[in-house]
Amino acid sequence: MDETRKIVELPQRGVLCYKSDLQNLRFEIGEAQSSQKGLIIVKLPVDWKLENGQLFDEKDRLRASTHFTRGESLLSWKRAYRITERVKRGAYADEEFDYLMTIGIVGPDISGYEPEEVKIVYSNRCRDLSPAQQRARKWLDNNRREWQLPFSYWN
Repeated sequence: MDETRKIVELPQRGVLCYKSDLQNLRFEIGEAQSSQKGLIIVKLPVDWKLENGQLFDEKDRLRASTHFTRGESLLSWKRAYRITERVKRGAYADEEFDYLMTIGIVGPDISGYEPEEVKIVYSNRCRDLSPAQQRARKWLDNNRREWQLPFSYWN
């Protein structure tokens, strides 16, 4: 079954700072590559894959993405839960607001959370959205205490 494990190069900093979490997921971490500054050889867990700078797990879920900035390769790990903003309707010239937005949570189990619609004036967007975002964050803090950790709640 080892043939489904791919060997890839990933940004060193995004791997080494989560080394024990990755080893628990069955990553095999090699040596840093001196010829490729900032990269390290990694053997992925069974059925994980790296495509176009995006790392997918065995269930085809996006778990991390790589990007290059200021001369350095970076690896950004995704969380299982995140707060989202969606424009439901926009541009109400005859109303006192510009957009109707929905603040929600995306994640594996959000039973008990209800998305919230917010009327906003674009120039006051941050002020208008902040209370709904804070309520979503509070729900996550109370119900999914480790939601901000990139390796929690995936399985």
